[in-house]
Amino acid sequence: MKFSRAVVAIATAAAVFTGGVTVPQSLAETRTTQEANLHWPTARVVPGDTVEVKPEGSFSSTMRFSGEEDYLGYRLTTNPVTGVATITVSDDVIPGESIRFNITTTDGVRELDYDLDVTVVESLGTMARDSDLDYPLALGAVDYVDEVKPFGDVPAGTTFGVVSPEHFDATISDDGTLSVKQLDELPTSSSSMVAVTATFADGSAQTFGVPVLVSTFEDGKRPELANLTVEEYYDFLIENRFKPEWEVANMAGDEPGYAEYAGEFAAGSKFKLRDDLVPNLRYFGDVSVDPDDGTVTVRPKRPIKGYRRFEVPVEVEGPDGRVGVGSAEFFIDEPGRWQAEKAIVEYADVSAPTPGPFRSNPYTEVPEGTWFEVSGEAPEGTDVDVNRETGEITIQTPDRTKPGTTLILPILAHFPDGSRKSTDAKFILTEPEVPEASTTHVTYPTQTINPGETVTIRPDNLPEGAAVTVNETFGHGSSVSVDEKTGAVTIAATEDARRGSAGAKLWVIFKDGSYHEVWAYVDIEKPTPTPTPEPSPEPTEQTAPEPQTETTEEPTPDVFEPIDVTEDESGSAEGSSTGGIIAIVLGVLAALGGLAFAAKPQLEKMGLWPDLPLPTA
Repeated sequence: MKFSRAVVAIATAAAVFTGGVTVPQSLAETRTTQEANLHWPTARVVPGDTVEVKPEGSFSSTMRFSGEEDYLGYRLTTNPVTGVATITVSDDVIPGESIRFNITTTDGVRELDYDLDVTVVESLGTMARDSDLDYPLALGAVDYVDEVKPFGDVPAGTTFGVVSPEHFDATISDDGTLSVKQLDELPTSSSSMVAVTATFADGSAQTFGVPVLVSTFEDGKRPELANLTVEEYYDFLIENRFKPEWEVANMAGDEPGYAEYAGEFAAGSKFKLRDDLVPNLRYFGDVSVDPDDGTVTVRPKRPIKGYRRFEVPVEVEGPDGRVGVGSAEFFIDEPGRWQAEKAIVEYADVSAPTPGPFRSNPYTEVPEGTWFEVSGEAPEGTDVDVNRETGEITIQTPDRTKPGTTLILPILAHFPDGSRKSTDAKFILTEPEVPEASTTHVTYPTQTINPGETVTIRPDNLPEGAAVTVNETFGHGSSVSVDEKTGAVTIAATEDARRGSAGAKLWVIFKDGSYHEVWAYVDIEKPTPTPTPEPSPEPTEQTAPEPQTETTEEPTPDVFEPIDVTEDESGSAEGSSTGGIIAIVLGVLAALGGLAFAAKPQLEKMGLWPDLPLPTA
């Protein structure tokens, strides 16, 4: 949370998002037009009061509003339907501070953030600031009532109030006329102040410190005063009155300041705070005066922003009875800061291998009493533990978180003064030196099934914390499912599944986020049909064979008779025999045609193919 000197910035955790949502152009343009002039005017509020701020401009009836915060004395609530913002400011907030709230709108498609600025003022009206009303000094004396009329115009509706100081009785009329009566004798040079408050018709108010100069009967007997005019006598009383003084105190706006008494008659004097003369003194913190030594202490309740000057009125009664009123002056030479603005909470980026756990210890410069917590929700599945006192973070990411993942965790530090500081802790998850995927190999046995059958295959060597997911499947007529935790793969083949392999390519993701690929499949085979045995025929009665008739003639088989070969003049018997054999063979071959040539190799083996030279012409 960011602060400036005079502005406390407060914002809700609502985020503006448009990415990932597709808005039809005409609808987007319409909504842009409807919201173009939507805004919340700057509001003015006094400490301890509540103010409502209505949105201005047109917006859809379906629009909804959100905005809620309670921080450092400021509280915001927003009506979800009308968008009216209600702001309450605690009574210790210092006039001059400003605050910026954040209001989020949504029309069901997108969200938009709008600023609502609030300025804290001492009063809402301006009549007190613009008035020229004032009072002259009054004269006090025993048995004498001095009436003092105000300078300037008294606007209609103005009312007055008065606070009587010690030793005096003061009253005021409706027209602002002040009457002062001294109740007891006071030494010469004494003085006091009457607090008169004028409240104007618009609610604004102004307080006047009306000086009362004490006059004594003895003053008239003094030769140096006998011949003075009234004006000269007043000047004498002013110049010679008792004037308590203090050293100017320079202070930081978030630390106590001290102003020491520096006037006369310190010893034996009594000191009293006159905060009735400065009603807004309470805004600067707890103010006190030591009744014996007159030291004025200012302890800011909240940081005093900016370079400011203010006075603390104190009434002093000296040891001789003289009374005087003076002011201790304080100057803020170093604007105050909340503890959140001064504190240092830093988390160094942590790079560590998966699977964790991961730890981060912050460097801190914080006041005692600071405590820490996670701001918002941790990433889903991530266990986060934050040490309340030290801010140390321990994170355990889900099993199988991939290396390379970056986690940013918002941490909120709470400080004793009520301020808060948000800091991010960054974790970068790296790959382990020895990934589990490189040392552990998961396998699946192959099985054989028939169409219509289902089988579950369990992996071998699947370690604790690993998970199995399907990358792609294959195989016609089959379905594959996997149990991520156990890795069991179920493969079902339909009745009409084809022969072949079916299964899936799987990813085995280990606890440290590393992974490797593995195959799980089955062989689908058609079953060999079992022949159905035929029934044995019934035995039949055999009939005796009929007697055969004897034949009178036996068939005469065709007998091949060699032809006699006679030697001629030109050839021998051998040549004639050879020629005859060839003629027979050729005749057979001619009768057989091409089939004989096809059978040539077999005939050669059998020795039936003539290996003789064919005759030549």
